[in-house]
Amino acid sequence: MNALATLGTKTRQHGVVLVISLLMLLVLTLIGLAATRSTTLEQRMTTNQNDQQVAFEGAEAALRSGEAVLGSVSQPNYAANTAGAYTQATMGNLTWKNIQWDASKGAVYDYTGLQPNTIIDPTYFIVQSNQTGFISGSSLSSDTPLKNTFVYFIYARGVGLSSNNAVVLQSVYQIQ
Repeated sequence: MNALATLGTKTRQHGVVLVISLLMLLVLTLIGLAATRSTTLEQRMTTNQNDQQVAFEGAEAALRSGEAVLGSVSQPNYAANTAGAYTQATMGNLTWKNIQWDASKGAVYDYTGLQPNTIIDPTYFIVQSNQTGFISGSSLSSDTPLKNTFVYFIYARGVGLSSNNAVVLQSVYQIQ
């Protein structure tokens, strides 16, 4: 009878090993899926951050190009509202929020210098301000006239490697 009791116990234990191994396999699968999901999320975040950085660099390059236009000898005709050169008075309701940033529409300058390979070229426009003033630290003596300055606002927009990220930068430029 002892031999039969021992034999019956062994046959019942073989099924338990199968159940335990299936549960362990399920736990390992869930851990693997969690790790995969975490990795995918981190990869998306890194891609988005890279896209944002490319958009920022494009906008920064366009902004510097606009400053170079202001630093050059020949200035655009702001009063004529040529593409990308405006005065505050003639801008009307046009702002950086509602301007047509597509250079082919004729409202902004297209920056085509060295830049990362983006879907859309960075663009910018310049606004000549009504503000005039004097350079701080200028002489106030009676025999030296103050030099009048003009203030310009440069707005630049860059788009990343996908069209999901766009960066708009503004610079204030003062010329004597």
